[in-house]
Amino acid sequence: MGMQIGEIREFDLPVPDKFPTAGLVGKLVHFRVTLKALKKMDLPELNEEFASQVGEGLTVEKLRDLLQARLQEERAKEINAQKRTQIVDYLVKNR
Repeated sequence: MGMQIGEIREFDLPVPDKFPTAGLVGKLVHFRVTLKALKKMDLPELNEEFASQVGEGLTVEKLRDLLQARLQEERAKEINAQKRTQIVDYLVKNR
């Protein structure tokens, strides 16, 4: 926050416990970043025209319903994956 284009900042951050490369976990990593550009994304207006561009024959109401259903499906998948992980962890600990 507060950087100008072309500005360079340096900072250190610890590698998180869940980092895929175990050899780096807990170590302090030095970063040097240069801000090359700032971009702003303008979101389109949520209207019937936008909905029809997303999918043929979609209305705003149908698009909302579709997105809600997809979110619920994803959440159900996450819950099932967590359950499987808990079962495997339990079986490993209690074998």
